[in-house]
Amino acid sequence: MANNKQLMGVGLITVSLFLFWPLAYAEYGKISLLKTAISERDVIIKERGEIQQNIKKLKQEYEQRGSELATFAAVVPAKKSTAEILSSLETIATQTGNTIAEVGFSAIPIKAGEEHALLQISIQGKGVYSALKNMLDSFEKNIPLIDVQTIQMSIDPQTLQLSYQIQAATYFLDDTATK
Repeated sequence: MANNKQLMGVGLITVSLFLFWPLAYAEYGKISLLKTAISERDVIIKERGEIQQNIKKLKQEYEQRGSELATFAAVVPAKKSTAEILSSLETIATQTGNTIAEVGFSAIPIKAGEEHALLQISIQGKGVYSALKNMLDSFEKNIPLIDVQTIQMSIDPQTLQLSYQIQAATYFLDDTATK
């Protein structure tokens, strides 16, 4: 009887080991998969942390250069607007006492390696020397920026007025706009 009890105990232990082994092995396989998933998540968390650090650096740089960007955006408009430039030219001419007879525009697209496009401006007008000088001074202070490239002048001896032709350029960022 004592022998039967021992055999029964050994039998139950053996059966429980045979049943326990498949369950334990399945859980062991899950543990290795979980380790792999955890290491992948650690890599993702590390990458997200680096991305957040880069975003913080960019935000700080933007805050530091915000005034520079605002000034640049004011001087170099995002889109070509010939109507706005023509209005500025007419206002400047009227304020300085010049008469503009003709204005022509021609866009030069963005070249490789450049960040802005040019808008060539050809201005023909009349005025006295001091008015022309004041107009050129106004071009220097104008927003958007107007760069005078060449000036050709002739004088009418009877009226003492200058007839002039100015070749100038202004800048804009987007050469696909057609305002």
